Amino acid sequence: MKSRRIHLMGASGSGVTTLGRALAARLALPHHDSDDYFWLPTAPPYQTTRPAAERLRLIREMFLPRLDWVLSGTVTGWGDELVPFFDLVVFVTTPRELRLQRLRGREATHFGADAVAQGGWRHEEIRTHELDRAEYRRNEPDRCFYCKTNLYSRIREATSDTIASGTNRDDLDDFRPGLRAATERDVVHPYVEAGLDKAAVYALAADLGLGDLERLPAQPCLASRVETGIAIAADDLAFIDAVETRLAQAFGREAVVRCRVTQNGIVIELAAPLDSKSAALARDIGTEACAREGRAFAGVRPYTRGAAFLRRAADG
Repeated sequence: MKSRRIHLMGASGSGVTTLGRALAARLALPHHDSDDYFWLPTAPPYQTTRPAAERLRLIREMFLPRLDWVLSGTVTGWGDELVPFFDLVVFVTTPRELRLQRLRGREATHFGADAVAQGGWRHEEIRTHELDRAEYRRNEPDRCFYCKTNLYSRIREATSDTIASGTNRDDLDDFRPGLRAATERDVVHPYVEAGLDKAAVYALAADLGLGDLERLPAQPCLASRVETGIAIAADDLAFIDAVETRLAQAFGREAVVRCRVTQNGIVIELAAPLDSKSAALARDIGTEACAREGRAFAGVRPYTRGAAFLRRAADG
């Protein structure tokens, strides 16, 4: 007897579920959606994933061996064993603007309009307390390994879901001990998997109309401003933050500015062009801040990525 096992898939918001229901009704077939098996029931929904083995077990029990059904939604990455059962696979395409409109409406329905409005993202703050770790405070070349180890451990305490980082392909060309911590804790890197570098991430933000993210400058942790070998201290981090806040007020939030703690004193870095007027303004800000806290000011110089990281110490 010939079977009718139809699988519909497509990008989120393309209408796969709606079309699947309509097709199943037209053909008088049972309809199933992969989201019902992928996610555990929660309020609000889509918070906790069901283990892949459990998803497949439920699908086998509910409908897979039967001759006729419609399955909508993707099973990519976890449903390879389902593929031989498909008699027909339909990939649904829909204009991007329409998909985004649908997704915004869907998110507003699930989580509330305020939560999905720009700047209203739902989030939970987690206190990581990395300064409690001596390995972190020592500020040796592998400091980031201990920082990320602590970070991912704290996140894991708060959720059993997959942890994703914002690492992009540009980050792979640098010395990144934190990536080792991510590997050890099964953290995924979606931008890397998609082949996106930093420029592509910014372009994607612009394409999606996320202007604030498009113009957001890089924000590495404040400890990266402290020269390797100088112990990380809370008062130094507070000082760095205060000075960089003042610099951002003077040069604009999109400007690349750094306040470095070095063996020779406090150094301010500005991205090019470093003209005499900008250098003088930065010098005044640095001099005033250092005088107020009794610190030595060592001057202004052009911004150099990773200038506080002593590679010679790392090689040794």
